[in-house]
Amino acid sequence: MKLLQSFGVAVLVASAFVGVYRPTLAQAQIAPVNAQFPPALRAAILSGNSDAIVAAINTLSAGNPTLAANLAAQTASFAESMVATNPQAALATTQAALSVASRADVQAAAPQQAMNIASVSSRIVANPAVQFASPSGVATATMVMVRIVSIPSIFATSRTAGVAIVKSSLDVAKALPSTNATQVGEVRQSVQDLFNNTEIMLSSPELMQLSADEAARDDTLSVNTNGLGSNLVGPFQGTTDSQAPEPESEAQNNASPT
Repeated sequence: MKLLQSFGVAVLVASAFVGVYRPTLAQAQIAPVNAQFPPALRAAILSGNSDAIVAAINTLSAGNPTLAANLAAQTASFAESMVATNPQAALATTQAALSVASRADVQAAAPQQAMNIASVSSRIVANPAVQFASPSGVATATMVMVRIVSIPSIFATSRTAGVAIVKSSLDVAKALPSTNATQVGEVRQSVQDLFNNTEIMLSSPELMQLSADEAARDDTLSVNTNGLGSNLVGPFQGTTDSQAPEPESEAQNNASPT
């Protein structure tokens, strides 16, 4: 009996120590940051401040756009790993990576990395938890990544990824709440600007098909909301209210035939 009591005490003590030394969420996030990033960038990422992350990348890259692109790509990848535990921080971190990828010198020196950053970012903003955390931030990030892949040299690095980003952006626009209607319109306009880029469109039959599908969808919505008469069947089909024939008056109905 004493042996069993001693064993029970030992189990309780061991459990207490496990509880004390179990890594917290913050500690779990800090460990990979410590291993992956230089101290300045590490501190910036842990702060959750986009501007601080961009400043750290700019300082560490010392004017080298290829190095800046590599650091931004690593930052975006780490942002994706934070989505499940801290969607707000994940969005702030990917916004910083997108800011670096938007630079003309980075796009010229490392178009593949710019595409990679946009691709990772598209997966982050497509996450419902991230959309819930900051709808306006998601809309802004989506516009930025569409503009990045609208650069022909970047789109050419991976047409498949480029099309996937455009599709994801349209899905994000549909998923955002109606309270963000203005920003939804801006997201859709950024996609339309890409559709208007002849060089990109001619390089991608998939993108041309996507553009046609969206145009058909917009036409259908327009008909359903503004052209109610075109959905009617019979003699009134295709007419507006002002064009519909007037019913015959009672006097006309009662008039004797001549």
